[in-house]
Amino acid sequence: MLFSSTTTTPDTPNKSIESLGEHLSWAIELHAQVTQALWASRDPALIVLHRALKDVATEIETSAHLMASRITALGGDARDPLQVEADRLFLLFQGFGPTDIRQQLLAVVASLAAFGQSLREAIRQAVSIDDAPTAHLFIELSRAIDRRFWALDSHICLNNGEAEILSFAQDQSEAFDHQKPEGNQGR
Repeated sequence: MLFSSTTTTPDTPNKSIESLGEHLSWAIELHAQVTQALWASRDPALIVLHRALKDVATEIETSAHLMASRITALGGDARDPLQVEADRLFLLFQGFGPTDIRQQLLAVVASLAAFGQSLREAIRQAVSIDDAPTAHLFIELSRAIDRRFWALDSHICLNNGEAEILSFAQDQSEAFDHQKPEGNQGR
């Protein structure tokens, strides 16, 4: 551990650095998963979904930078996420082809939900060790992830238990159908 001029007890930085490092690794893996889904959403009918995924990727990248900054502020060293054991990673990243956007979107939404839950647990841990700045960071990240989760989850429609992705074309055709004037067809 590097020298740091923090005013916390000696155990606090170690526990916070461990939690932050774990979440940093997960954020980097989640960014890779979202990026893969982003690449698969190139269909022009999915432009709204593509933009939502791009926003999620940007949010996660920003979150990773904030966690790495907090780790170094506590005197730690932000580690390469590839050094984390595979059994500690929780994201749903397997079992579908690179162009199966439906399965990728479902996996991304499930991963965002799991990551958000993990951040809420990290908030409780940071509060229990009296590390308010780390707890505040986790709260900020949890709010951001929850907003992005909602944005992506709104693109999923369940029909007969099977998930469908609402495309831009579907959204627009439904919007135009409801706006047709009833009486002024003679103009």
